[in-house]
Amino acid sequence: MAVCELCGKEAGKLVRARVENATLLLGPECVRFGKPVEMPSRRIQTGTLQPRPLRTAGPHQTVRPAKPKTARSDGQDPLGEGAGEIAQDYSRRILGARNALGLKQEELAAKLNEKKSVIRDLESGKLAPSDALVRKLEKQLKIKLIDNTKYDYKLPAQKKRELTLGDFLEQ
Repeated sequence: MAVCELCGKEAGKLVRARVENATLLLGPECVRFGKPVEMPSRRIQTGTLQPRPLRTAGPHQTVRPAKPKTARSDGQDPLGEGAGEIAQDYSRRILGARNALGLKQEELAAKLNEKKSVIRDLESGKLAPSDALVRKLEKQLKIKLIDNTKYDYKLPAQKKRELTLGDFLEQ
């Protein structure tokens, strides 16, 4: 006997119904709490779903594994050697280049396929551009927004001191 997934009672025939965004197998008494949905090509027998057969290759076909998704489609490592940081004065550079080309914010936004508010926020410094937007801005305005700065972090030099009796005992 099949068991209703809502009330737990045994039922002869189950109906697939949608209850609160969940699809359940319901008995005839509980169907009124949900909306019946169309059954898939699989059949329900004794309250369990029959698994679909696995797809196999025919005699002249090969089944290829799916390609793994990569984080970046351009193949560049965002933290690689060539990567830099957005310039501190990016908003001033964007505003100056737009004015030099004689473009209005609306015109630049249309060329970049962005909203005018995005351009306004970029020029005011309220919004930092994404990598894709940086590439579009650099190409359209013919400017550089990425600074290839290399940071060398050095620990402060420690003073050399004489070995004490406590240091000797710790070793």
